[in-house]
Amino acid sequence: TGTLTSNCMEFRKCAVAGVSYGLGTTDIGRAYAKRMGLPPPADPAADPSEPTTPFVNFVDPGMRTLCASDARVREFWLALALNQESTTEEVAAPGGGLASVISAANPDEAALVHAAKHFGAAFAKREPKHVTIDVHGAARRFELLHTFPFSSDRKRSSVVVREGASGPIVLYSKGADNVIKARLAPGQDDALAKTVTLLDGFVRDGLRTLLVAKSALDGAAYAAWAARFADAETTFERRDERMAE
Repeated sequence: TGTLTSNCMEFRKCAVAGVSYGLGTTDIGRAYAKRMGLPPPADPAADPSEPTTPFVNFVDPGMRTLCASDARVREFWLALALNQESTTEEVAAPGGGLASVISAANPDEAALVHAAKHFGAAFAKREPKHVTIDVHGAARRFELLHTFPFSSDRKRSSVVVREGASGPIVLYSKGADNVIKARLAPGQDDALAKTVTLLDGFVRDGLRTLLVAKSALDGAAYAAWAARFADAETTFERRDERMAE
């Protein structure tokens, strides 16, 4: 996301599995190039066929194709659609009737959730224990097993979901770069090194950054953890500490 002079965020770039997406730069990026004696990058031409989505300023002609062909890219957008605290509300549509709009908790989340919608993972409905995502026209309903909002201590938000009664249990997390990197499984050194290099470039453009990660959870291991967590939630002694553990 890129910050403007006001507290309004726009989704500009992303990297998935060590590959960067999103063309162009910012005023800060152009100033950096000038200081380094580099030629200023050209502004990319936006595709006139692309829909206009609030809080999204993303230009990359190849992304639409990747959304249909690359499972990792699709999973990235789904992660942004699931791991959030937004709600939807019905408002009067310009041409009559009602339209559903996303009401985000903060400017950062607005940019992320609208970007996911822009690329085919549209947050559609929140219920007390479920969330529905419209994925390229197909409604997918996920059970919210656990939700952990962002906090200054955790520096990340997480959600544990299951699609259907017997679907896989998946943990999605997003947050500060150093916090997510410290929790990654081994064997991803090459992709992580490429991602860190890309993050450095995003920062030079003046963009705010975060990392997004997922983990498929073993059913038995999850059940054992859930039992310990439920016990910590109901204890009167050292409750916050035990829940954090």
